[in-house]
Amino acid sequence: MKRTILILGLAAVLGSSLMAQPNMGMTGKGGPKLGKEKREMMMMFRLTEELDLTTKQGEKFFPRYREHRESLNAIRKEIKAVGEPMKAKLDNKDDIDKGDIKKAVNRINELKKKQADIESEFILKMEDILSPEQQVKLAFFKHKMVKDIKKEMKGRRSGMGNMRRHKNKNRW
Repeated sequence: MKRTILILGLAAVLGSSLMAQPNMGMTGKGGPKLGKEKREMMMMFRLTEELDLTTKQGEKFFPRYREHRESLNAIRKEIKAVGEPMKAKLDNKDDIDKGDIKKAVNRINELKKKQADIESEFILKMEDILSPEQQVKLAFFKHKMVKDIKKEMKGRRSGMGNMRRHKNKNRW
């Protein structure tokens, strides 16, 4: 019951904030910003269900979770920035210095280690909000979600493939 109330509350708050957002500068059906917000909302629903969060836990957990995601996004941007000069050189068919490659690879490795440290620190610091069981579920949440999404995508693709085969059969 508490979980249902929490999910409905999240849907109401997030849904109303999504509706209040203007679509300035976006293309198509809401553009990339709306897609990101939908993914974030889906992530929050899945986390709520997977961790079986109470309303009280959710109120404390999600603000910290948003801060955590922002710090990870900053690192991802940094990783991308390290790779951009290399990509530009590849695109321009310029010579790439071995020293530059080594620096870029080392910097990316440092950033990935920092990312892993931030992940583990976040999970361990949740002990004041989450039970040990919930912390374990949180630790494996990303892996489980990616696995579930791959399974869903595979199911969609196999269904689409069957449709294509049937269409093509009568074509010739």
